[in-house]
Amino acid sequence: MNVSGTASWEIDVAHSGLVLSSGRTRIVGHEPRGDNMSGTVETLVFRADSVGTYTISLSGLLVSEDFASSPAGGSVTVNVTAPVQQSPEQNPANEPGRTEVEAPVRSSNNNVTGITVSIGELYPEFNRNVMEYTLHVGYEVTYVDISAMLEDSNARYEVEGNTELQVGENIATLTAIAEDGTRRVYTITIIRADEAVLRLASLTVNGFSLTPAFQPDILEYRLTLPEFRDFLEVIATAEDEGVTIEIVGATNLRIGENIIIIILTSEDGEVTTEYRIIVYVPEPVIEPGFFERIFGGITTEIWMVTGISILTLATIIMLIVEKCKEGKPKRARESEELGEDIVTNDYVGEISSDNSTGGVEIEIEAAETRADKKKKQGKRYM
Repeated sequence: MNVSGTASWEIDVAHSGLVLSSGRTRIVGHEPRGDNMSGTVETLVFRADSVGTYTISLSGLLVSEDFASSPAGGSVTVNVTAPVQQSPEQNPANEPGRTEVEAPVRSSNNNVTGITVSIGELYPEFNRNVMEYTLHVGYEVTYVDISAMLEDSNARYEVEGNTELQVGENIATLTAIAEDGTRRVYTITIIRADEAVLRLASLTVNGFSLTPAFQPDILEYRLTLPEFRDFLEVIATAEDEGVTIEIVGATNLRIGENIIIIILTSEDGEVTTEYRIIVYVPEPVIEPGFFERIFGGITTEIWMVTGISILTLATIIMLIVEKCKEGKPKRARESEELGEDIVTNDYVGEISSDNSTGGVEIEIEAAETRADKKKKQGKRYM
């Protein structure tokens, strides 16, 4: 650092991102005789650990021999680039300052392999690509210790919002910071339970486990069923005698999200507390061979053939009925010509089936009316 026409000086040096190898960042001095001088008053050496642009700035006061003062200030910008590879032929004497220096490469790995909490369980289960979680804690909990396991030993993490928890929702964050400063933020919603006057001593669902594990102060739980079912057996026991328990929503479960509510009511009916279980029910899966098992080994092909036969039979019967309707007017005219007053059924059909082929044969024969028979006998049918 050089001064000119100065008897005394007081200068501060500021920098960012550089490492001071030698020299001082606050420089105070004067010329011994009090005369003005020009020359170097301090030499500073900085080191850069990576390529980039850096700024060095000066500020202070300069005083001349006649006690006139003037401010000192200014800045300089330094661009640091990767060194150029030089061969021994290019630098045969291995001159200082010309030796190859490899700039360090900082890792951008901020991957988290696990998050642990001092109480309760995260929901859903940790996955490094899932960025939001929920944690239920009891009323007595005001602090949760949150820690992370990192993939890169040079990375670090910071946790905020996990202290002085209030009743209800609290937002905590865990930020993983890579060596190069790249950040990855996980959000954990911590739900602190209210102070419940009525509590359960136990809460179970027969055959399944709740998430988180039951605690009297935690009022909300989750359960994902492995397969479809439309009801659950919920078993709840109150801590105090005289408390009535009502369970709503454990039957007629539907596909998707369902909410089961466990209602506790004091003996006088004045105080109530609700616990909730959020249940996810998957869609039912029909396995191969389901219909064969249900219908005693009858295959799909047999049902198709049988269905076709039934439809064929129904169609033929409808044709018979239509034919009969068409025949009645004709027989009525014949009866009128013969002086008959009443005409009975015109056709009688005989239906036979051939089970060996799965088909149906219909034989229709015109039958004599009773009036025809009477006529043959010379009598009139009234």
